Amino acid sequence: MIKLIYKTWDSIFDNSDVNTMFNFSLTIYLRIFYSGFSLKKPSMKTESNAWITLGIKTSCKHKRDPCLLSRISNDSKLKNCYKLYCKMLSDVVKELKIIAVVDCEFI
Repeated sequence: MIKLIYKTWDSIFDNSDVNTMFNFSLTIYLRIFYSGFSLKKPSMKTESNAWITLGIKTSCKHKRDPCLLSRISNDSKLKNCYKLYCKMLSDVVKELKIIAVVDCEFI
């Protein structure tokens, strides 16, 4: 790895234009800075989400409206309905995940 202390700066100071000197020094600094970091590509998720149905997606979208209303309102009945809806949705998601795992094992 290249380090700043080992770089010779003579070529920068030979120039009389301040802007050119700055651009040269910034280029050297950035080259050294970026050489210290490796480029990594993000890994793709190996987990398949094929079990997510259109019904689950729709239910998740519809869950947002009661969520916002329950935050604003002090109505305990509305909050209980929202909690019940969330529990039912999470139970359905858990069941579908289990079914998807079982189906994958038998393939």
